[in-house]
Amino acid sequence: MYKIAVGELVSTCSALFRVLATIYIFVFHCNSLYGLSNFGLVDYAFIVFMFVSGYYAVAANVGANEWLVRRLKRIFIPYWIVTPAVLLFNHVFSYKDVGLFESVVLLLGGNFFLSHRLYVVTWFVSVIVVFYVYTYVVVKFASVLTRAVFAVVSLFIFLSLNVPAYLFVSYNVGMLVSVAFRKFDVVGVMVSVSGPVFNLFRGFGVVFNEAQGVSYEFFLVHGGVLLLFCKVLHFGYVQAFLVSFCVSVVFSYAVRYVASCVEGAARNACRGVLTIRRRI
Repeated sequence: MYKIAVGELVSTCSALFRVLATIYIFVFHCNSLYGLSNFGLVDYAFIVFMFVSGYYAVAANVGANEWLVRRLKRIFIPYWIVTPAVLLFNHVFSYKDVGLFESVVLLLGGNFFLSHRLYVVTWFVSVIVVFYVYTYVVVKFASVLTRAVFAVVSLFIFLSLNVPAYLFVSYNVGMLVSVAFRKFDVVGVMVSVSGPVFNLFRGFGVVFNEAQGVSYEFFLVHGGVLLLFCKVLHFGYVQAFLVSFCVSVVFSYAVRYVASCVEGAARNACRGVLTIRRRI
């Protein structure tokens, strides 16, 4: 018999659910462009995203400031690689008539708050950034009562901003589950499995964690890719689905690579500035 930690099980399962949710959102948008049924399940995909995001939001063993900076970098570096390309695409093909204001708001990540949106899929970026800021404030409060009061007040604020309640609930449930798991050390519990199950689980874990690593980039690029093959090149459904999926995967890795290069260059530049200051 082999041993697997519950924490590893949770990590692999969350990666699996996040990948499946990303794929379903791709299917949803592809079907929508071709006027096909979507089975009304897209809300569940975002519930998965929010639950997993909430779970890991309070699972990191770093300070609140460092955590927020990391999350914002993870969100905005790929975002600022993709959105200028979207604006250029729209300028060339005149997909939607948007002005300077809408373009600036899109670049700033505030697309959710616009009634006339250029790149609709980015509404989720606005929402997740708001929730990250919410998490940052929550963990700054010392008492449970203060956190609970702030959560209730935040719920009403989010509802006034038309943020769906199920996103708020699923995110906070994820946070609570994460806190409970840490408090009772559930993630450290070892589970016995057979050799074949162990090997299968480890194999799937590698695949799903790799796919999860570019799921956000895939989410960012897939909408534009689908529009290209559906609305501009007028591919049939099956062709558009298969080609768009493959192209989105390639673009996802490309965006991730560029983002890592940008982040590395920025890190080196900061180190250089600090070195110069120390010498001065």
